[in-house]
Amino acid sequence: MRPICLELSAFGPYAEKTVLELERLGATGLYLITGDTGAGKTTIFDAIAFALYGEASGENREPAMLRSKYAAPETPTEVVLTFEYAGKKYTIRRSPEYERPAKRGGGTTLQKAAAELTYPDGRVLSKPKEVTEAVEELLGLKRSQFSQIAMIAQGDFLKLLLAPTDERRKIFRRIFKTEPFDRLQERLRDEAAKLTTRCQDLQNAIRRETERITCGRDEILEAELKEAKEGRLPFGEEAVLVGKILDRDADREAAVKLKIEEIERQQEAVDRLLGQAEELAQTKAALSDAQKKLQEKSGALAELENAFLAEQEKEAERKALAERIVSLSEKMPQYEALEARRAELEQKKQELEEKKHALAQRAETQNLLRRTLTDLKAELSALGDAGAQREALLHKKEKILQRQAALEAFGKNLQAYEALSKQKDEAQKRYAAAAGEADRLRNEYNEKNRAFLDAQAGLLAGTLTEGTACPVCGSLSHPRPAAMPEGAPSEEALKTAKQSSEQAESEVRRASEKAGAAAEQTKAKKEELERAAAELFG
Repeated sequence: MRPICLELSAFGPYAEKTVLELERLGATGLYLITGDTGAGKTTIFDAIAFALYGEASGENREPAMLRSKYAAPETPTEVVLTFEYAGKKYTIRRSPEYERPAKRGGGTTLQKAAAELTYPDGRVLSKPKEVTEAVEELLGLKRSQFSQIAMIAQGDFLKLLLAPTDERRKIFRRIFKTEPFDRLQERLRDEAAKLTTRCQDLQNAIRRETERITCGRDEILEAELKEAKEGRLPFGEEAVLVGKILDRDADREAAVKLKIEEIERQQEAVDRLLGQAEELAQTKAALSDAQKKLQEKSGALAELENAFLAEQEKEAERKALAERIVSLSEKMPQYEALEARRAELEQKKQELEEKKHALAQRAETQNLLRRTLTDLKAELSALGDAGAQREALLHKKEKILQRQAALEAFGKNLQAYEALSKQKDEAQKRYAAAAGEADRLRNEYNEKNRAFLDAQAGLLAGTLTEGTACPVCGSLSHPRPAAMPEGAPSEEALKTAKQSSEQAESEVRRASEKAGAAAEQTKAKKEELERAAAELFG
């Protein structure tokens, strides 16, 4: 780092702005600053250290003590340092915290500490802490280290010479940037220690395993193994000895394996002969038993043939029953639909009776109102202009008109109820139709599925041949293979029927939801009519 220009304002003994053009001293060599005591030599060091790190160069001077006692109150305290590092110019402007005159009113106010670092590319840092961290990263030195090596103030050179070895080592590491090599050296040292420990552990493990080795009658290897167990054989020779013993054991193991294989082959030959003998004896016994059973079952075979012929004669009857069952199954949805329709008709009859009763009440009320209105008109004509009675009659007329309006509203609600009832009936019809269609499609799918499964048995039977085992029962004889039914559906047709049935079921659920919602609306409207009727007719 080479200082180029230093500006001081109200800093230490420099009461006014002072500019030191340090670039005129040249770019090489050492610079000696001399002068009388109190002339401001140390202040120059303090200014450079303060600009870089926000602290003075010595340990006994705080930043708050750096403002000049001789400066005018309005003169700001600050230091501007321009320096060159690695061929690039940087500028730092920094001011300490100090008391200054207040701009408004009397008294003083606290001027906050400030700092600004301008990079060669124009970037600017404006926080004191960030500026200090940037300088430490750029120069690679902290303030204490910078004061010891970059600027040697009065008496400080002796401190560097007398500093402990560890402290000097830290300073020179940061100067020459050898920390990565120190970290690498430390890591290699740790790895070497770990590898040494691992090698020792492996040697100990090998010696433990050597203690368990036996050598048999080989005198040469036995002597070497004894030396290894007593620890008199070098580690490398121990590994060679173990290898020799393993090779010898491998050779012996191979010979033993060959002998075992020969014995096993002889044993297999003996087992085959014994097996053949046992099979021959079992075959003779089985042949004798089979001949006895053949004689016993000859008569039973004739009976079975007669029974089979009788069952064949009943085949037509079984088919007729099956067709009857299918027919009845197909008519079940119609029966269920009829039952639903009968229940629906009973409900409609009840609703019709309720409607007739409500209409009769409404007609009776309207007749009553007409008679009342006629009587009132007659009374009104008879009374003429009678004041009090006329007002009473008008009031009564108004009530009657209100009641008439309520009755008209009741009539409209009754019409709405009838419309909702009609919608409910239609929704229930659609639900019944959807349910019937779903039942039909479900039965159709079940029939096709049953026919498809029966067809699988027919397809399997078509592959059977006399003398080959059936993959289902294992029999070699196939006297009555299943016949391939006519009109069996394909797998695709079965899949389509299943999808149709599922769609119909979904349609039934939707129709049920709509019918339920219509029934709820009709019920709510009916309750509303009943409340209105109770208010109107008591």
